[in-house]
Amino acid sequence: METKIWEQVVAEKRRQRARVISAFVTKNLSDNEDRQDAYKAITEVDDISALADKISSGEFTSEHTNCLTEILFDDVLEQAQELDAYYAKEKKTKGPLHGVPISLKDQFNVKCYDTTLGYTSKAFKPAKDDAVLVKILKKLGAVIICKTNLPQSIMWAETDNPLWGLTENPIIPRYTPGGSSGGESALIYSHGSLGGFGSDLGGSIRMPASMMGLYGFKPSVR
Repeated sequence: METKIWEQVVAEKRRQRARVISAFVTKNLSDNEDRQDAYKAITEVDDISALADKISSGEFTSEHTNCLTEILFDDVLEQAQELDAYYAKEKKTKGPLHGVPISLKDQFNVKCYDTTLGYTSKAFKPAKDDAVLVKILKKLGAVIICKTNLPQSIMWAETDNPLWGLTENPIIPRYTPGGSSGGESALIYSHGSLGGFGSDLGGSIRMPASMMGLYGFKPSVR
């Protein structure tokens, strides 16, 4: 039976993600009932260099919940070193988010990485420039560590799409973490990121945040 083109794209994108993750694999966490204790042990880090060294927190979260799409781990340490060099030279932080690891819902462009929104047709078409939000975050000193899963076309209260598949609830496997920013809620609950950015028109940040016991904000212009 001949494999359909879209299925080939799905397979290659998932292999690409797995290859990035495998570079940070830690062998001492098995798929067992005490995963919450394991999460806490892995993600108790003090600075961005330690996070980069133990970034397998993202690997474990992705493997158990399937919340990650684009993984920027190769860039993390380089960004951290640049921030350290800036601090050493200027004797001050670059901004209020200096060295803070941040994740992004996979609708914001990050230069050289895909923004698929769950569409196979958008795979392997990396962005040519950072989104305005990403430029602002980097200017403030944030370190973008990954992009997270979302429903195809965004407008849905569950996080599933043909390209990346279903994101599961890290508290109760096979249940949903909500949507449309469900990849963010699953990751942040699991301490894989200190903060994340999504989008919210009808509850896409607030619903998954509520389902995972997190704080979610929908800012306004007033």
